[in-house]
Amino acid sequence: MPFDVYSGGFYDIRNVTNSLPITLSNSIFINPRYGFIPVVSALDIKRNNGPVNPTDYLKKYAGGSTPEPTLTSAFDNFIVDYNNGNPVNNEHISFQVRNGDWLAEELQVDENAPVYPSYNCSFICDNSEISGLETICTSQIFNVPAGAVSYTWSANGSSANITSNGNTATVTRTGQSNGFVTITVVINGGDCGTVTLTKQVWVGVPQFTVLQPIGNVNGYNPLEPNISFGSNGEGCNSISLNAIFNSSAILEYQWEKFTPDVAWSVSASSGIIQISPQCNKDFNFRVRARNACGWSAWQEFVFPMTRCTIICDTNTPPLIGANFILSPNPVISTTLTIGVKPDAPWFIIRYHPISFVLISCLV
Repeated sequence: MPFDVYSGGFYDIRNVTNSLPITLSNSIFINPRYGFIPVVSALDIKRNNGPVNPTDYLKKYAGGSTPEPTLTSAFDNFIVDYNNGNPVNNEHISFQVRNGDWLAEELQVDENAPVYPSYNCSFICDNSEISGLETICTSQIFNVPAGAVSYTWSANGSSANITSNGNTATVTRTGQSNGFVTITVVINGGDCGTVTLTKQVWVGVPQFTVLQPIGNVNGYNPLEPNISFGSNGEGCNSISLNAIFNSSAILEYQWEKFTPDVAWSVSASSGIIQISPQCNKDFNFRVRARNACGWSAWQEFVFPMTRCTIICDTNTPPLIGANFILSPNPVISTTLTIGVKPDAPWFIIRYHPISFVLISCLV
């Protein structure tokens, strides 16, 4: 079994090298310390009065208690030494301040009226956390395991205030404020040490953050070929955007479109919108999000679509040739867009030695 990964006592082989019949250099030891007796073995832990599982060796055993009711120890009382924030094994058959003090108190117990010391530090273990919902609409109660000497609670940000009583705290929304709040509690465990726990929660309705293009800054995948074609062969890329709202848990999205002649795809369960244009123009839409506290404000956008080979023109169609597409027609500004038809035949004009025309293009 891989004892070296289990918590327990270690043994340093270098302690006995002088007793060996041959002389060994310390440099030959790749790992001179190895796991000797795991905590589960030292405490004679059993599962349902039978053998333990391999995963039981990785569980946390606090003073006088086991992590599960089905795991029991043959000892009436015990203590487990640890270094808060620096989990390391101690040398086999050694005493530290914590377990040494505990043993001294055990020896001083009056056998006629025994009250055994209990150093149960399970409330301060690494898996301790602040329990409570992650969204606050009006107020919410949060708590941590009981058993410590004192608890000091605080909450940052202006969206909420906090009141506390021992291992329990109440966080209340300030007016109609919205935003993230970080709840902090410093647990003073006395002989068990001190630990600080934090939990981030959201207060109020969702708040819009950013409209984020998916693929590149224009919202398309540069490796994606043209996926839609008009009747004259003009090509377009689809555009994907992500409307991001700050909130711990968004329940649904609501969308409205103000550019009716452009196809789109949206979902009530996602902030992602996919636009399928046929020509370049502005696309107007709005979106809002809802969490357990209600709906956010509407967020309206005018997004410029620029991933087509032609610009939208409601008056006249583009000029279509055998190989090229020219738009707009007529030219209404100083810009003429020349696009290449995807199915261009690119036929060859025979050279005439007397009369010819040379056309040069920079692409």
